[in-house]
Amino acid sequence: MRVGPSNVTQTPPPDTSPVDAAKGARTGATPMPAGAEAFAGETSGEVLRGPADALGDALRWGSEPQEELPKFPTGDVLLADTGGAKLPGAVAKGPSPATDAAAIAKLAPKQQLEHVQQLRQKNPAAFEALVKAVRDGTVTDKKVAMAVSIELTASTPWGKTGQGKEVVAQVRTMYAQGKLAFGAVPGGHLGYTKPDKAPEPGKGSGSVMTVSDKLAGTPEGLASVLAHEGLHALLYAKGKTPVIPLESEALGNLAGAEVWAAFGPDKEKVAGAGAAEALKTLKDDATVFDPKASKAQNQAKMELHVATEYAYSHAKAGNKARYAEAAGMIEHVLQRDDATALLKGASDSQVKRMYFAYEKFIKSLPADELSDDAKLNLKTLSEELDRRGL
Repeated sequence: MRVGPSNVTQTPPPDTSPVDAAKGARTGATPMPAGAEAFAGETSGEVLRGPADALGDALRWGSEPQEELPKFPTGDVLLADTGGAKLPGAVAKGPSPATDAAAIAKLAPKQQLEHVQQLRQKNPAAFEALVKAVRDGTVTDKKVAMAVSIELTASTPWGKTGQGKEVVAQVRTMYAQGKLAFGAVPGGHLGYTKPDKAPEPGKGSGSVMTVSDKLAGTPEGLASVLAHEGLHALLYAKGKTPVIPLESEALGNLAGAEVWAAFGPDKEKVAGAGAAEALKTLKDDATVFDPKASKAQNQAKMELHVATEYAYSHAKAGNKARYAEAAGMIEHVLQRDDATALLKGASDSQVKRMYFAYEKFIKSLPADELSDDAKLNLKTLSEELDRRGL
């Protein structure tokens, strides 16, 4: 049997209405494995890579229609041009990111979201200056970065769709309730969402979302991850998480990719090694998402991408606890009706990685547990390598 290439560079895998807090939510970057909780905490919460600069131009802040303000109690808003004085509902007249950031940081989460949304709608220049200040490291408060990125997510074309509005509402609710925060993310991924309990078909569940500290310096990158994780959270809350983990993860990746693609080239002008590292992960998925392709085409390509990266990363790391789940993802791709065409359209690297991961999984099984289907799947991948002369 062919042994997987040892020189392949490992690429870590990426692992919609307001929902009542009591009912919960979910998102992330990796699919659900054996044991819903295990999957949710790692797979579906792990974020793969993100979309590219598909739309080209930056968002047109000034020409966007006014959005309905979040249904949070209106509190006093600190003004940047009043030396910290409190004026109900007012917004600073001129861009003053440092002072605006200091004011926002003093507010409770609900009021932070309200203030930042009003700032974007009533003073786009001040909002843009604040986004830039977070991106270039002038403003480092993580609470400000979170509020700004939630608003960025809402401001994109995806954020204004029916699904996008529901996801943003879910994310706002979770942030206001203290269920969304920066922190350490397992496996070097960018985020994960863990349900309160093992999901049951048709039954909603609350969840907690954690995003990587690396994202604090890239507001557009964080917006992309929030869309991904927020979709998982929403599906958890509604009890509609796909039974097949790979499908769930691909949906999250596509949401994040669409948000990332909406921002212009400035999104990559980040300061700090952490933010730059996060961008590398986000940009990987950029090559998978095509805004001109159909939803079905993007879903198929993303499933191939997620299955390949997830399986390869665990095989490379020798993480036997994830072998069965990883192999299941590859098997799902190979069992699709369009599997032949999808495999032929895969890159050489993807085919090599799938073969390497699947062969390693098979070798870990006792001979009497190796099914005919598993042997056939390995043969299919081997023949594709031969066809390409790899």
